[in-house]
Amino acid sequence: MHPSRRVLSLAALGVAAWLLRQTLRGRDPVRLTQPGWGEVLSPADGVVAFVRRVEEGKVVGDAPLDLRAFTEQDLEDGWLLGILLGPLDARYVYAPAEGTVGDVRLTGGPGGGPLLNPLQKVALLGGLPADPLGQPNLEGNERHTTVLTTAQGHVGVTLLAGGKGLGAITYAGEGDALNAGQKLAYLEASGGAVLLTLSAVLVPQVSVGDRVVGARTVVARKV
Repeated sequence: MHPSRRVLSLAALGVAAWLLRQTLRGRDPVRLTQPGWGEVLSPADGVVAFVRRVEEGKVVGDAPLDLRAFTEQDLEDGWLLGILLGPLDARYVYAPAEGTVGDVRLTGGPGGGPLLNPLQKVALLGGLPADPLGQPNLEGNERHTTVLTTAQGHVGVTLLAGGKGLGAITYAGEGDALNAGQKLAYLEASGGAVLLTLSAVLVPQVSVGDRVVGARTVVARKV
């Protein structure tokens, strides 16, 4: 093949791949939800990066972390789940349970640290989990938190930027009554994570590495 034709072919493949990625990311799948009693659904499509206990406001791990620094939430005891959105995952975020919006906050800015290091990005491309909580300066990343008062207790959804700003279009405000599966936001920026905080009366039903589907996969259940 002539070199110029090879260059044109590669360029065409690159454009086609970019268009496919944009189409997959921007799709608006129909999600019909019928959660059972006491169930909490995944707020987004992606891979479960971590499932951590929260005790006395601290995220339990090798080095305890202040929950409020990541989510702006005051939760004494419960759980923190992290879902990483891959490059081809739909960008919509959904209400994980029926409830009333009690608090909405936008904090941080585009000057924070990267969500993942290079090795973790490669792992995510392969569908493997990558825990971002140990990344430096992560507490400075832009994030948007919606706290719901539900029959399952405290349920909070935090959208965490990948380091270059969140780029989120949000749909819910304080006092709004939401159904499970109702849209909370659309994430325009690449990368990012969705953090889910749960009260202690809920028990996680997923493990690290599980692939979850927004508004469909049951991630926690009331005991």
